[in-house]
This record gives sequence, structure tokens and C-alpha cells, in this order.
Amino acid sequence: MVLGLRGFFLMDPADLPLLALVDQLIAGTPGQGRLYRVKGGNDRLAHSLSAFLSESIRLRVEAVDIVQSPKKVFITVRNRNGKDARLRADYAVLAVPATVLRSLRFDPPLPYP
Repeated sequence: MVLGLRGFFLMDPADLPLLALVDQLIAGTPGQGRLYRVKGGNDRLAHSLSAFLSESIRLRVEAVDIVQSPKKVFITVRNRNGKDARLRADYAVLAVPATVLRSLRFDPPLPYP
């Protein structure tokens, strides 16, 4: 169970605060709650939301680097051919699994616990 919490807390088990582990043990078995799925695949959510945007969304790219300035966000994405592109936006909303979040570079760094 402790090894399974690595992705949840984004930390190695040896670095986990004891209080966080106790809290999870008291709460019961993590991940045993009800799960929901998007019928037809998760990409349907992105396609549906894109109808409300003024620009098209980019699919099949990997976010590599996220840099935040006082007024803009710059995201470096890599396509399937390994070529990088830099996107600029006023805001960025990331919905990624914790295991993917660990591989992203942030500037300034995220405030990990």
C-alpha cells in the first residue's frame, strides 16, 4: 500500500510524512471508491469542451515544460515525431495523472509538500 501511495503523493515512500500515511490508513483502502468513466473514451471530453474555445485544441502532443510569467503561460509540447512547439496562453489547466505530473518541468517549480 505504501508503494501505491508514491504516485498519489508524488513522493517516494521513505519521504512521505508519517501523518499522511496515518491519515490514509484511517481513511481505509485508497482507490476503493466508486470510479467513473467517459463512455466512448476520455478524448470525448476534450472534443466536447473544444466547441466552446476560440482556438482548436491540440491532441496527440506531450506537454514537456510549463513556464509561468506574471501575465502568460508558455507550454512546450512534443508531437509524435519528436518535434517541439511552444504555446502561449493567458491560463493553462492541466488534467494529468500524478505519474505524468512528476515528469513535467515547471518554472517556477510547483509547491510540493
